[in-house]
Amino acid sequence: MGLGEPDLGEQALSKAAEVGITQQLDEVEQVNVDIRTDPLKLIQGKVDSVSVTGEGLVMKNSLRMEKLQVDTGSVAINPASAIFGKIELTQSAEADAHVTLTQEDVNQAFNSDYIRNKMQNLTISHPDGMSDRHSGSRCQYSVFRGWQGSSQGSCFDG
Repeated sequence: MGLGEPDLGEQALSKAAEVGITQQLDEVEQVNVDIRTDPLKLIQGKVDSVSVTGEGLVMKNSLRMEKLQVDTGSVAINPASAIFGKIELTQSAEADAHVTLTQEDVNQAFNSDYIRNKMQNLTISHPDGMSDRHSGSRCQYSVFRGWQGSSQGSCFDG
């Protein structure tokens, strides 16, 4: 409870969340969950905060994240459905998320069958007003350091 060390209930809840997250991913190098609340709030389906950190998280056919950090304030869930492993928010919640993808992660994702199928006949608009029709062909992306969100890509058949 509060800012100090988590109590036994918080530790058990955090560990259960870690197991749940791990079971939903194809690969996990490391995942840590820190849930803070008091027992009375927990019975009502409310927690004060949730922090999730992870490294080497792989989901859905080779979609990999080098690092993940998600922090929320208070969260309200349906406690009845949570008992059966289904987490349903009963109120909107604010969260800060930071995701780190390596250039290799991005290239592997864009060349996975899952993403290539999703990108079939996708039109990509460029800032200069031009647009390209993507056929789901092989892609190569370069990520520039120093400015968040900057990337360059090219696709080719083959």
